[in-house]
Formats: sequence, C-alpha cells, structure tokens
Amino acid sequence: MAYSLAGKLVVGISSRALFDEGSELVFQREGIDGFHEHEAAREHVPMSPGPFAPFLLALKRIQDRFPEGKSPIRTALVTARGAPAHRRVVNMLRAWGVRRDETFFLGGIEKAPVLAALRPHIFFGAVGARPPGKGTTDHLRRRCAVVGGDLRATGCHAAEVAG
Repeated sequence: MAYSLAGKLVVGISSRALFDEGSELVFQREGIDGFHEHEAAREHVPMSPGPFAPFLLALKRIQDRFPEGKSPIRTALVTARGAPAHRRVVNMLRAWGVRRDETFFLGGIEKAPVLAALRPHIFFGAVGARPPGKGTTDHLRRRCAVVGGDLRATGCHAAEVAG
C-alpha cells in the first residue's frame, strides 16, 4: 500500500544547510578521501549547527506534538554524503532528537532524481552556490520554495525564502 502525502507538508533538507561549513571546507581542501578520513575520525564529535538548523529544530517541536506517523510534516534528509561520512550526520540528528521520515545518503550522485520523486514543498539546500550543472533544484521550479543553495537556476515561482 502506498503512503499518502495528502495534507502533509514535505520538507527536504541538505546536510550542508544543517551544519556549519567545516566539513565542506575539508572536502574542498583535501578531496573526497581526506573528507572521509576527517568525518570517520570525528564520527562522535558534534558538528556546529548551520543556518537552517533552528528551522529544523522548530519543525521537530511540531512533530513532537504528534505520534510517529501522524505528524502533518514529513522531513527528508537528502545529502550527497555517503559511507563513512553518513555516521556523523546520523549521530547529530539523533542527538538533536530529530525525527526523519526519509533519509537519502547519495554518496555523491545527483540529488535531482530523488528530489523529483520526493516532491518537497520546501527544500533547504546547501548554503553557497555549486557550479552550474549540479542542478539539484531545477525540478523544484514549479511547486516549492527553495531556501539557500544556488537560486539562480531554480526559477521556482513560489516565494524564494532568504536564509
């Protein structure tokens, strides 16, 4: 039986929007291997909250008012991270007590197909632009607000919410 999203607010979130840019800077400086080593060595070291962490924590407070599966909000973490860097994100979200309805660790593959299937009403993307061609938000242009990320390519007709 398919799960109905009727009457639900679907929120997509990138890990780069939730946490500070420290890990991203390691990736840019040392590449994927250095990034994986850095994250694996710090699996249990908390990351500093990023610009949209307060919003996620506010959503959590709303979700906490409802039994699991009954919340009017569905959250999906959609991140380019993969093993072993995923552990740090999972540990942080567990520490914050955040309920995730879906989690996608994509290991560097395009987010666009996942987001197109997920169809979030709002997507909290990476803060700071990615090079053109990484179109993680192109498919959102007709139905959502995009927060953060590279808004130039979205054409999203809903309100563009500043972070």
